Amino acid sequence: MSTTIEDKISLFAKVLFERIEEEYENEKNKIIGYYEAEIKRVKEEYERKKLDRIREVLKEAEIKKQRIISKALTDKKQDILKKKKELLEKLIEDMLQKVEDFLKQEGYGEFLINSITEVKNKFPEKDKIIVYLSKKDFERHLDYLKSKFDENIEFRMGTEDIKGGIIAESADGRVRIDFSVSSLLEEGKSLLAQLLFSRLGEEV
Repeated sequence: MSTTIEDKISLFAKVLFERIEEEYENEKNKIIGYYEAEIKRVKEEYERKKLDRIREVLKEAEIKKQRIISKALTDKKQDILKKKKELLEKLIEDMLQKVEDFLKQEGYGEFLINSITEVKNKFPEKDKIIVYLSKKDFERHLDYLKSKFDENIEFRMGTEDIKGGIIAESADGRVRIDFSVSSLLEEGKSLLAQLLFSRLGEEV
């Protein structure tokens, strides 16, 4: 059976079209594979950025929360400190008033005697001691105090700083003991402050 030109052309065309179709399919599959991979990459990139953003937002929220908590604690501490100071001032005011009242009571004279006796024991025996009194105490209690002590104790009127109590010193001025009300008040203030700021804790 003879093959005509038309048959050869038809066979060639068929082979050519099959090759073209195969190459098309291969190219198409490559393109589809590329875009599918690209789509997957873009999705993964989006998910990664989304997670990174979520982590960033959570981190920012945590930082903000810690700042709010820190400020609240600072405000609370400042408020507590303010209340402690107010309470301390009130206690000191009450203490000063009680001291003022005590200076006017009859028992205050005995307090002076006890103070002088205690101070006297801190000096060498037979040493002359000078005892300074406030102006009011000097005028009000001098005779009574002189009747209780020998000549080794000399009483003098002190400066205006002495509101009550006594200040004693040796005749040569080398030893000085402050047992004045002002000194006792300062010690009392210090003790009150220690009690208030160390033992009461955070609750006032």
